[in-house]
Amino acid sequence: LTVFATECWTWSLLPVQTTLGSGIVSVNRPCPAFGEMTPDEGRDLAGVVRAVERGLAGAFGADRVNYTMFMMNDPHLHMLAFPRYARACTFAGRVWTDEAWPGLLRFPRGGQEVEPDQLQRIRERLAGAAAVRRATPATG
Repeated sequence: LTVFATECWTWSLLPVQTTLGSGIVSVNRPCPAFGEMTPDEGRDLAGVVRAVERGLAGAFGADRVNYTMFMMNDPHLHMLAFPRYARACTFAGRVWTDEAWPGLLRFPRGGQEVEPDQLQRIRERLAGAAAVRRATPATG
């Protein structure tokens, strides 16, 4: 479910969606702690986060992106990226709502079940939007 990868990081779609486009950004090497990130990884992460945010806004109209870095069960440097929506979105044959907007995200047990074909459609839309956004130079 990879959306895109750089030399240092990979952005993938989560198989269970909390909000439309929920994903994970993970470092591409063994790294057990945020404090062990290298300077190159830190620089690359800034560009990856920009691409994630612009990709989610371009693909689905996300208003914000919330990030979490719990790393409780998986001691590998990663963060979960949850797009947030002020309004309902219709995509892949269903209506997606962010019931908690604008408050703290609620993590329903198990998240929202998503069919494999729906996940692929979400991933494809994000990959296309992220490619366009990453190719666009940042402006001032």
